Amino acid sequence: MSAPDSTGPKRSVVRGAFNVHDVRCYCGAEMLAMPSTFHTDRVYYRCPVADCEGVVGSHPDGRPVGTPANRATRAARIRAHNAFDPIWQSGEMKRTAAYAWLVEATGVRHIGESSIEECERVIAACKGRLPGGVLRKEGE
Repeated sequence: MSAPDSTGPKRSVVRGAFNVHDVRCYCGAEMLAMPSTFHTDRVYYRCPVADCEGVVGSHPDGRPVGTPANRATRAARIRAHNAFDPIWQSGEMKRTAAYAWLVEATGVRHIGESSIEECERVIAACKGRLPGGVLRKEGE
């Protein structure tokens, strides 16, 4: 089951060295800002509800990088980024052009806000690319 979109940040508050936003989890709870051990200049948001797996990372300014997601959705988003990012990181396309292609090919604007099903579309589209940035036609 994919995580529905959160209601997004409503206001920001400076807490310590971090600019922390009010973020709602897909279950409706207000998420807690926690110091990240991976990115020392950032926080991540986690849901305080015991049975909820809602987590979302943040940009250095504290804005969420996407919508809160459970473990399965986060794993799908990572797989989608692993399939998509080499398209622009290799220099084959500029990053903005790669995201424009992604929207055209899949309808996905932001992997960090995508459902598992949307991530699978991203992965399939990226695997379907031929050298030179040409999208493979069905049946090829």
